[in-house]
Amino acid sequence: MKKLILLIFIIFFAGEAVSQQWIVYKKNNSGLPDNNILKITVDSNNIIWIGTSMGGLVRFDRSTWTVWDTTNSPLKCNGRINNLIVDRYNNKWLSNFMDGYNSAGIFKFDGVNWVNYNVNNSGLCYNVVLSFDFENNGAIWIATPKCLSKFINNNWEHFDTLNSNIHSQNIFDVAVEGHIKWLSTYGRGISKFNDTTFVMYDMSNSGLSSNYIRTIVIDRFGNKWFGTYQGGLDKFNSQTNQWTVYYDDGIPSPFIDCVLIDKKDRVWVGTANQYLGVLTDTGWVVFNETNSPIPGDYVKTLALDRYGNLWIGTIDGIAVYNETGIIGINESNGNYVPTDFYLYQNYPNPFNSSSIIKYSINKKSYITLNVFDVLGRKLQELDKGIKNIGEYQIRFDGTGLPSGIYFYRLSSDNTIETKKLLLV
Repeated sequence: MKKLILLIFIIFFAGEAVSQQWIVYKKNNSGLPDNNILKITVDSNNIIWIGTSMGGLVRFDRSTWTVWDTTNSPLKCNGRINNLIVDRYNNKWLSNFMDGYNSAGIFKFDGVNWVNYNVNNSGLCYNVVLSFDFENNGAIWIATPKCLSKFINNNWEHFDTLNSNIHSQNIFDVAVEGHIKWLSTYGRGISKFNDTTFVMYDMSNSGLSSNYIRTIVIDRFGNKWFGTYQGGLDKFNSQTNQWTVYYDDGIPSPFIDCVLIDKKDRVWVGTANQYLGVLTDTGWVVFNETNSPIPGDYVKTLALDRYGNLWIGTIDGIAVYNETGIIGINESNGNYVPTDFYLYQNYPNPFNSSSIIKYSINKKSYITLNVFDVLGRKLQELDKGIKNIGEYQIRFDGTGLPSGIYFYRLSSDNTIETKKLLLV
């Protein structure tokens, strides 16, 4: 009787980078020290900087990975990088905390030297820093759970409920628009600050769908996009005072963790536990485990490099996506992902005793792989089941079968491919 040896493993397609839409990076195929990605940003030299949950700060120049953690830098808190931003001089500013009791404040890193700002050596009001953004004059605005801080020319200024009319000092995110600062809070909506007065927007006096605002992004037209927890995505045109809410309209989840506007003015949202969505002129397109290789369902950060590659940081690794083909990344890094459902010719062919059969899956599918004789009779079921995106390889042992022509067929939901093999 025929003996079957199954050696099934995923090997992602290694075609030319220009033709590939996806690359996946994880600890097991790259220099990433940790799969839990909290922040990705891109500097003016198109270098990718990555903040991880337990692995420190990572620099990736598209060929080489460099890591700074608690063993080779002053980072604390297991190297947890909660937020990360790059200034006009390519200095990296990062927040480093685990919780209110285990926190190190802010680090400024120029690639060689580290400077730490904390409550003991600076005017920082709280070591837990949730977000920051830069003003054109070089001021850095810092969001914490206890105050809004401004830092410029070694001078600190703080705004809280004791010294200003800010309606909540628990600031989750800050986005700078000229001299206007937009602040998100967790439970109190939005504040608009013009350096003198805070104006509050919440569910009682605006079109906000939720008072729990996770993130703020401002597009090139001046529209404000608020990613909320529970309420979906809100758009605010402050010129016309018009609000638009995206909820239960095809958006993958009402829990939005990050927002990005791409060069085509499309709005991308990363969600908590429901992967990724993009708002186009015709509605939402959702990327999840059925049609993409995004490694984690919780998308925490999004970044766009100068080539138009979208960097997607998740709880379980990084995916890079470019619908026209990824550009400018060394092919030896990461896993290239197939874009077609394809059955390869077996090798060797002709063969004596055993041969390799390989196939690729471009979306999560239920498949069967069977061998037939020239009369169409099924001789052996080689493989079946639900398969994730990737390439699979099976070693087939034809011991006991007579020499001759056979056929192997790969079937999926709506696709069938058949190849001929010759046993000698």
